[in-house]
Amino acid sequence: MANTSASTSAAANHPPGGRGVDVLVASTVPDASIPRDQTSRESTSAAVVVAAPGGDVVLVVGKRRARIQVFSVVLRNSSRVFEAMLRPEFAEGAKLFLNTHGSAPVDIELPEDDPDAMGKLCKMLHCTADAGASPGGAQSLLDLARAADKYDLVSRVVFPATQWLTELMKRPAVRDAELLLGLMAAYTLKHATGFANLSRALMMQHAGSWCDLLKGLPDVDGLAHELLVALEEARSYIHACVCETVNNLAMMSAINSCLCTLEKPDIVNRWFLGLGGSQFLTINLTTLQTLSIVHLSRDVYHLSHLGSDHLSGLRHVCGRNPRPLLTEVVYGIVAKKLASFKGLCLRCFDRKNRYVGATGGCRLAH
Repeated sequence: MANTSASTSAAANHPPGGRGVDVLVASTVPDASIPRDQTSRESTSAAVVVAAPGGDVVLVVGKRRARIQVFSVVLRNSSRVFEAMLRPEFAEGAKLFLNTHGSAPVDIELPEDDPDAMGKLCKMLHCTADAGASPGGAQSLLDLARAADKYDLVSRVVFPATQWLTELMKRPAVRDAELLLGLMAAYTLKHATGFANLSRALMMQHAGSWCDLLKGLPDVDGLAHELLVALEEARSYIHACVCETVNNLAMMSAINSCLCTLEKPDIVNRWFLGLGGSQFLTINLTTLQTLSIVHLSRDVYHLSHLGSDHLSGLRHVCGRNPRPLLTEVVYGIVAKKLASFKGLCLRCFDRKNRYVGATGGCRLAH
C-alpha cells in the first residue's frame, strides 16, 4: 500500500510530457525552509541562506555546498547569465521546468563559486534587510566583485561598492595587501573613483618591494601583477622627478659658490653621498627605489631646510661650502608633483582599451 501511495503521489505531480524519474528526484530535494534536523546529513552540515522564503530554486554553492534559497524569476530578470542558464534547453532550466508543479525547490549546483559571495549577491538581488551591509574584509569584497562580474550583476553592486571601497581606504592601519585586494575589486566592478583613490593610497603608502606584497596574498592572478607594474611606473616617475629637482637645485647652489676647479657634477655627487649615513636616508640614490613616497617627501622637506652647518663634510678645495638648498623650494615642487597624481585612470589601465603614448600616470588625455 505504501508503494502504491507513493506512485499515485508521483503521478499527480507529473507534468505533461515529463518523466516520472525526474519528478521523483526533484520532489525528494529537501526544502531549505525545513528545520535542519529534518534534512539529510549532507544539507545538515551545509550553511543555509534564505534570500527568498518560498523560493523555487536552491543554489548549492561551493565545496561547502551552502544552500541559498532564491526565486528563479528574480535571477532571470537580473542577470543575462542566469536567464540563459534557466532556459529549458539547459540542464538547470530543464529541472526547473519539470518541477513546475512541485512543492520542493529545485537544487542547482554551482560548485566553483564562493558561498559567502553568492549569498551576499542573492540577498542584494532580493532586497533583504541586510543587503546593504558591508561584505567584510577586502578579500570578501573581491570575491563579491568576481561573482558579480561572472553573473553580469556588476550594475547591482557598483552603487553600494562606493561606500565599501571608501570604508576600506579610510580604515585605521589598513594593510597594503588589503588596499591591493580592494584595488582589484574596484577594477572588476569598473569603479573609476575607487580605482583612482585606492591606487593612489597604495602607491603613497607602500614601501619596499612589490614582490614582498604578493607573497602574502594567495591565489593572485595576472591582474594583480599588471596593477603593480602600473603603480611602479607612477612611483618611479615621481621618484625620478624628485631626484631631478633636488639635483638641479643642488647644482644651482654650487654655481658661483667658490672659485675652485672642482667640476660641478662632482660637487653634486659629493653632496648626495654626504647624506649617506645621516638621518636622511630616503633621499640617498642607493635606496630611493625601495622607499615609500610618503617618507621620501618628508625627508625632502627636511633636506630643503638644511643649513651650511649640515654640509660641513663637503668642503671644496678652496675651503668653502656650497650654499644650502633654497628653503621650501624643493618641498613645494615635490608636494605639487604628488598632488598632481590623482591615482591610476581606469580607462587607461583597462586591458581592452590599452594605449601607450602619454607621459605620467595617465596614458590618455581626458
